Amino acid sequence: MSPRDVPDTTWLTPRDDLLASAWTDRDLAWLEFNRRVLHEAQDPRTPLLERLKFLAIFTSNLDEFFMKRMGVLRGKAQVADEDDPGARAEDAREHLSTIRGTVLEMLAAQAACFSNELRPALRQHGIVIATWSEMSDAQHEELGRHFDSHISPALTPLGFDPTHPFPFMSNLSTNWGFILRAPGSDEYVPVGSRARPDCRNTCQSRPTFHPVNAGMSTSRI
Repeated sequence: MSPRDVPDTTWLTPRDDLLASAWTDRDLAWLEFNRRVLHEAQDPRTPLLERLKFLAIFTSNLDEFFMKRMGVLRGKAQVADEDDPGARAEDAREHLSTIRGTVLEMLAAQAACFSNELRPALRQHGIVIATWSEMSDAQHEELGRHFDSHISPALTPLGFDPTHPFPFMSNLSTNWGFILRAPGSDEYVPVGSRARPDCRNTCQSRPTFHPVNAGMSTSRI
């Protein structure tokens, strides 16, 4: 056998390294797909309202991901099955940590895109997403009337204490948490609120942002 017939193994990848890099994790691959959706929102060439839509799609995709996959992964992280390498608790916890880091990174990029780029651009077009402190007394009164007539009747208060465990929060529901203190008392009481079962569909169908008209020549929400 001549030297040229002897295979050159110097460039070959070791078998273990090849197997480790030959597969893409399904969850991380799905998150990277969603990152491409986020990139569309970050692209200044995309029309402004379309960029907002891509941010909303990005959030909706994450909601679906957490509903379908995170429960399974959390379950694996709480058990140890040596017969099933995919169910080993150590591997699952490490996997959850990797997913958490990836999601937090993308959420920070989404928040920066909205706060630093899209919100100022909307303001330039007369659409102001305002905080409570940025509104006038007339707008406060308008929003107060809206809350009293449309939102407050649909809410159910919930108390948290040793006799009232943390309540179940259904998927895609809107929940609020508060810490209350009675006047003259140093004791703080955590409470929550959610839509009443008979009003839940009505509340969830309401828009996240509410337009305010009092004293404004431009749209403010």
